[in-house]
Amino acid sequence: MADLSQDEIDKLKAAHAGVELHVVTAGSGEREVSVIVKVPNRERWNRFKSQVGDPHRKAMAFESLVRDCVVHPSTGELDRLLEQRPGLAEAFGGKLTEIAGLEESVSAKKL
Repeated sequence: MADLSQDEIDKLKAAHAGVELHVVTAGSGEREVSVIVKVPNRERWNRFKSQVGDPHRKAMAFESLVRDCVVHPSTGELDRLLEQRPGLAEAFGGKLTEIAGLEESVSAKKL
């Protein structure tokens, strides 16, 4: 993804008003690629959890999550990117699970 201008970023924010957006970047140097994603809502999250728990659909779970949440680049550009570097679906998907709340630390104490 080429760097977006502030105007392009503002348009994405306006198109997805009320939705938290994140830039997710993988690689470095010439291999660096970024996408802009929205935080998965409960419906998207439940679809991901259902797929990841199904041995027949598990392989596609992360790619489906990424496809559900990417707002930039376009679907066609994302297709080309994943065709060239299919492992990015898991890399981006893993970061999306963190954004969705899996990275949150949880504590418990006996009452």
